[in-house]
Amino acid sequence: MLEISTVSTRGQITIPVSIREKYDINVGDKLLFEASEEGLLLKKPIDFFSLEGCFSLGHIPDNEEELLTPETGQLMEQE
Repeated sequence: MLEISTVSTRGQITIPVSIREKYDINVGDKLLFEASEEGLLLKKPIDFFSLEGCFSLGHIPDNEEELLTPETGQLMEQE
């Protein structure tokens, strides 16, 4: 997909609608500009705060009693 945009006198560009929609770029989003051998690369950084809850570690025990397994009554190995 090729799109053309013009740089304004203030150094601003307008990202074409088709690109904004394809890459889910919205008002207020931050974008990264990276210089590479091929030219200029524009990236949308990962919003780490939006990943909250995606990776579950399960329940983390608060005390030693919670580490006891019902099957053996033994303490689970702590890593």
